[in-house]
Parts: sequence; C-alpha cells; structure tokens
Amino acid sequence: MKLKLHITTCLLAIFSAMNASTTVPSVITTNQVWDISGSPYLVNGNVLLNQGLTVEVKPGVSIISSGQYKLTVNGILKAIGKADSVILIKGLSIYFSDSSVDFNPITFAGSQFKNCFFRSPYKSSSISAIILDRTHLSIDYCNFDSISYPIQGSGSGDSINLFISNSIFHGDAFGYLIYGLRQKSFLSFTNNAVYNFGQISLPEASIIQYCYFYGLRYYPCINDYGYARSSTISCNYFKNGNYPYTPAIDLSTSSSGGRHISIQNNEFDSMQLFINMPCTYVATDTVEVTNNDFLYYTYKVVSYSSCFSGTGTYHNVDFTNNYWNTVDTTLIKNAIYDFRNNSKVPYKIDFSNFKTSPVSNCWPLSPGDAPKKQNTGIGKSKKSISHFAIFPNPASSAVQIETDLEGNLYCEITDITGRRVSINNINNTHSDIDVRALKPGIYYISLLNEKGDSYVLKFVKE
Repeated sequence: MKLKLHITTCLLAIFSAMNASTTVPSVITTNQVWDISGSPYLVNGNVLLNQGLTVEVKPGVSIISSGQYKLTVNGILKAIGKADSVILIKGLSIYFSDSSVDFNPITFAGSQFKNCFFRSPYKSSSISAIILDRTHLSIDYCNFDSISYPIQGSGSGDSINLFISNSIFHGDAFGYLIYGLRQKSFLSFTNNAVYNFGQISLPEASIIQYCYFYGLRYYPCINDYGYARSSTISCNYFKNGNYPYTPAIDLSTSSSGGRHISIQNNEFDSMQLFINMPCTYVATDTVEVTNNDFLYYTYKVVSYSSCFSGTGTYHNVDFTNNYWNTVDTTLIKNAIYDFRNNSKVPYKIDFSNFKTSPVSNCWPLSPGDAPKKQNTGIGKSKKSISHFAIFPNPASSAVQIETDLEGNLYCEITDITGRRVSINNINNTHSDIDVRALKPGIYYISLLNEKGDSYVLKFVKE
C-alpha cells in the first residue's frame, strides 16, 4: 500500500512539473529569476519591466507569446542558456528602451542573450525580435528563425553598440536583418551564418567579419544608407545570390563626406552582382576593395546605380590586388559596368596588380563553420585558433601574440570605430605588445603577412 502511494505521488509530481507554467504579469515590479520549474512563461499581453529591476532567464526556459506582444525592458534582461539547454523565445518582441541598462563588454554586465532561439509562429509577418533605443546589447550563439526583422534600432537609431557573434539567421520572407542603427552607433557582426536573408544596414562604425552569407534574397547582404563613416568588411563568404541585380554589398547611397569603407579578404561566388557603387562621390570618401576573390557572376562584378548626369571628372577607386577569376584584362574590364569612361560615371576602377590565383581563405568554408569559429580568445590562456592567438584577454598592461604565420608581419591595433591606435612589426612566433596607453574598451588586433593575407582578433583592454 505504501509503495502504491509513493508511486502515485511521484507520478502526480512529474505530471504537475510537466504541466507547470507561469503567466507573466503586465508589469514586473520585482527582481525575478525565470527557471525551468516555472517554464513555459506565458505572455498574454504587453509587458513592462520597471527601471532598476532585473529578469534573469535560466537555461531550458521557454517564453511564449500568445499574440504579437511586446516586452519593454527599462532595466536588465539577461537570458543565458547553454548549448544543450537553449532558451526559447517565441512570438515576442523585446524592446530595450533608453532607460534599460547597457551591456558592458568589459564586465559583461547588463542585458544580453546567449544560446537563445528566437522564433516567430507567424509566417511572413513583420514581427521584430529585438528593438533597441540608444541601448548596448550582446547576442552570442543565438538562432533567429522565420523572423522578418530580427533586430532593429528604434527612434533616432543613435548611440547603439550592438555585438552579435556565433549566431544563425534564417529568413523566409521580405525583411531586414539589422536596420535602424545610425549616428554614433557601432555594430560588431562576427562569426555568423546568414541564410536567405539580406539587409544589414551599416551604422556610423561597423566591423563585419568571418561570416557566411548564403542565398541572398530581395535585398543586399550589406547596405550603406549614408550613415557609414568607418566600415570594415573582411573575411566573409558571399554565395548564391541570384535575385536580379541585387548586390552582395550596396554602397550606392550618397555620402556627406568622410566615409571610409574597407572590403578585404572576402570571397564572392555565384551571384548576379557583387558590389554596387554610387554615381556621386565626395573627395574625402575612400573605398578600398582589396585581396578579394571575385568568382562566378551572371551580370557584373562592379556596377553603378542611377547614373543620369556627370561632369567627366573621375575618381579612382582602389580595387587593386583582387582575384577576378581571370588574368585577361579585357574580361576584367567587361566585369566592371561602364568602365570605359562614360561621362555619366564618376568612378574609374583601378584593378591593377590583380592576383593570378585566389587569395588564401580566412572565411568560413561552410555555413556550419561560421558559428563554431572562436575568434575572440576572451578568457583563454592558450592558442585556440590556427593563425594566431592573444593572451591574456582581457589585458591591462601587455598582450602576448603567438602565431604560426611565417615571415615579417605587420600588426595593427584599431578601436571599435576602426581608428588605428597602434602599429607594430612582428618577425617571430611570440611577441609582446604594450597596451598600457590604451583606454579601457574593445580593440581589434590585425596581422598582415607578406602575401597580403590578414587575420583579426578581438581583445578587451581593462
């Protein structure tokens, strides 16, 4: 009898746990921890998280919205899952107001997402997963599936620092991957895989590296709407974009001057068009497109947008040291729209010193490789990638560089805006670099070898 009672009690406990759920109140007025015992957390209306409060979401939790509702965060929302116990966020838009607590890349405090799965139950809807209003946010090892607008800036789109790494984006409809980030905003987009999705709108400063863009749809993979001032686009793979005349990178919007865009060490393959240039230019703008592979295309490698008038004065654009899938200069000229000095086109592409073979690849070889790549080295004290490693990371006085690259190496340190802060030469496999003069924050160390191959790692100065 006691055994039967014990079994019945256990079964009731298991049944109750399996059917447990928590309804999220319309206003959250206390600090909360959402764990698996209360999952799923049901959102049946718009929710407000009051200023100064924190909601911490534990691994394995599901957050389900019964409609297209919004969670407004005025405090901290920290959702950190595990690789084998992800957090599901379904059908919910999360709005980080100007009152929310910024993510701090040095202390890792503030709002952040890691190992989260964002999904929309509404096919082809205009739902946004994350909306930012002058807020800094970190997104790492997350998956965005069937969401038309995964991440957007709200209001003016100013003063947003967004760090996205090791994540996967699946598109199934019209929509923009990242848009609405503008002046005084920074985007770090590294080690991500993007399927059937377009439109990363460049903010004032950005770094897009080690990403795999596959199956371009409707919009360019990367687009400058005129806000970009410092953009580095390197070591990415752009493949299979056959939507008519849609480029991988669109720079066609007019600039107000002072724009510097560097496109290096990327591979462009099997698309109609790779890069779209504007038909106006400002003398203080610089566009450098070097050490890239331009492979198979069905329209052009480089084109121009809306050229209706011109003065006949040309501006040379640096497209040197690229591989054009041919060594025939006539074929290379044919790959550039209107290269032959049409007076309506203000640019002349300088493709001199072109490479006779593909560049050494630094991009992910497949979409699955992108999220698995670990380039930050943060918290590691030994080599974790093949080309070079840095430690300690974070560092306060000096960083050590270990590399398997041979020969003389050029070492450059830049801040998150792309501004160069240090230049060094390295000629051995182990070097120390003094960083005491740097202000606390995020920096990027680039190594360039004698072949022109470049490799980049991120480190934090304490």
